[in-house]
Amino acid sequence: MHMKRVLVLTLIVIIGIVMSSFAGSVLRTTITATPESLDPTIVSAENDWKVAVNLYDFLVYPAFADASPEASVASRWEVSDDSLTWTFYLNQGIMFHEAVS
Repeated sequence: MHMKRVLVLTLIVIIGIVMSSFAGSVLRTTITATPESLDPTIVSAENDWKVAVNLYDFLVYPAFADASPEASVASRWEVSDDSLTWTFYLNQGIMFHEAVS
């Protein structure tokens, strides 16, 4: 029994070491067709969306239950009375692709 426990713990440690070596490396996934666009403002097809969500952080994401907006890069937002102006407040420490916060 003791030997079995040692073997299982050793295996867990080895798997953890191997998996940690992949952290931050390469994202590999499968899609059924070539994306038509990588522009997140015009993504409409499922394959395009699968790629976009792994490339970009969005201001808000649709909630799983009802698709209502949930905070992501934006911590909160306000909509003007006429619904023409939306003001987003970004989380502290957000870095843009130029490494400017």
